[in-house]
Amino acid sequence: MNAWIKTATRNLLEKSEVKSDYSKAKDEWSTTEKVEDSLENYEIGEEWPSCELCEHEDLRWQFEIKNELNQNRLMVGSTCIKQFDIKLLTSDQNFLEGELRNTKMDQLIRQKINEAKHNEVLDTLRILWKKDVEFRKQIEGIGKIWKEKGHFSPKMAALIIWRLNKQNMAFNPKRLKISIRKRDFQDQIEEMEE
Repeated sequence: MNAWIKTATRNLLEKSEVKSDYSKAKDEWSTTEKVEDSLENYEIGEEWPSCELCEHEDLRWQFEIKNELNQNRLMVGSTCIKQFDIKLLTSDQNFLEGELRNTKMDQLIRQKINEAKHNEVLDTLRILWKKDVEFRKQIEGIGKIWKEKGHFSPKMAALIIWRLNKQNMAFNPKRLKISIRKRDFQDQIEEMEE
């Protein structure tokens, strides 16, 4: 048995009701839909968390697993969930295993990434709103649209990029999701100068 499996087995048995049979102890556990992005609370110089099951270091994404018998919880990496075949308990109280579980976990990560990107733009707009008194009203209106719809018109994005540059604020313009489905948004692009 390799060291990684030995460590994970020891840590799982320690937090389980069954203390000697790994396969029985594993059945006490399920993955909840709680996913944490270590980057959200990261402070410069701080160490990234480790998997509480296998002790693998520097995890970006942590999933909560919960013991259904004693309510113990561990924050673990997705590899451990897949490797040790820990079932996923969905919010509608269904258990998923195998490929269905893996697909759902991937969806949860994508959802978390999208939320982080959305919030990054909101935070940037808030800072810009504070700094840019001259265009505060327009920035506030654009922020409300972003919060509600999650995208800008091309003109709104151009205004935001222009004001960010004027305020010397660094920002990744790729985060600004632009809608071009409406004909008038397509017209806005055609009317813009390079």
